[in-house]
Amino acid sequence: MVNMSTGSGAEEVTVYVLDDHEQVRRQLVALIGGAEGVRVVGSSEETVVALDEIVALRPDVAVLDGRVGDGDGLDICRQLALSAPGVRCVMVSAGVGVTWGPRGAAEAGAWAYLVKQLSDFPLVEVISRVGAGERLLASHLPSGVGQRTTDRDSHFGGANR
Repeated sequence: MVNMSTGSGAEEVTVYVLDDHEQVRRQLVALIGGAEGVRVVGSSEETVVALDEIVALRPDVAVLDGRVGDGDGLDICRQLALSAPGVRCVMVSAGVGVTWGPRGAAEAGAWAYLVKQLSDFPLVEVISRVGAGERLLASHLPSGVGQRTTDRDSHFGGANR
């Protein structure tokens, strides 16, 4: 685990990051940690370690890679719904070869789904919105209710406005 703290007394959204690629994980931590109002409390490359630490740390948001070398971020999201229901999951994926996408993320209990991108990656905005209690996956709604999305919303897994 990498434990990080800004020491700020302001109300912040706390975040934990799970990604098995060290460089990607470091970039995600740097992106999130550099944003105002958001604080990374830990990160890991292993699902077993991440689950234990997330349950112990109780961050507001867990950013979970869908495919991790020793497991599956979707399984972690499902387990967190039982063991740490206050933690809101944001699923991230490379997008290539992913068979579950936004629908699978929603079914696992995630609050948002993002495809990792090199530019225009709205992760901090999504974390802030999810941390504030906004669910950004349209598939959690009954069929036909509020299904209007925009191009911008597709970055959030079909989020409704």
